[in-house]
Amino acid sequence: LLYLHTGYNGYESEFRRAAGAEDDPRRFSDNIAAILRDCSLRYGKKLSGFGYIDGALMWDYPLDPHWESWARAIKAGNPDAVVGFSANRGPTVSPFSELTVTDSGGSLSRPDPAVVGPGRQLGDVTPAVWCFMDTWFFGKPLDGKFPGGPRHSTEEYVAYFREMAEAGIPVTINLAMTADVTADHPIFNPECMAVMEAVRKAIRGN
Repeated sequence: LLYLHTGYNGYESEFRRAAGAEDDPRRFSDNIAAILRDCSLRYGKKLSGFGYIDGALMWDYPLDPHWESWARAIKAGNPDAVVGFSANRGPTVSPFSELTVTDSGGSLSRPDPAVVGPGRQLGDVTPAVWCFMDTWFFGKPLDGKFPGGPRHSTEEYVAYFREMAEAGIPVTINLAMTADVTADHPIFNPECMAVMEAVRKAIRGN
């Protein structure tokens, strides 16, 4: 599954201007569809979809994009690809969304079943969760020295992922990457990677 945030909370204003978000919303919609279609056709069945199109409510909805063309683009190379236009805790933004992701920050939250289903706030979608283990992003070189670490114990992460797996709820967990990518040092915090290795073994058994 791939992640996309066209607004990136204001950090990538140059991209939005170039894509047409400020002066030509229709061109913006077409450009995003082209990006999604290229990814889908390029990777085909290897790409299970865009499960988390972040900021769809805050950044994309005001521009009235052609949601159906985005959904069709995501499925261009894989008809079974998952479409996830995330409204976070707001109302659903598109009838073409199959997955909705709640941003839980550093906490290990559970989706609220009261807001998922036909006629409810988020609609008839599969709930999912996004969270970060150490932080959202560093945005600078670290030279292999990572500040902080996992927000919870390995045991807590293992229990949480096992619970979500049994409930059939997808979880996207963010491990912040250093800005200086090199073979000379890790690009993710080794403590976080050790936690994910423990989670993988607990869930998959290998």
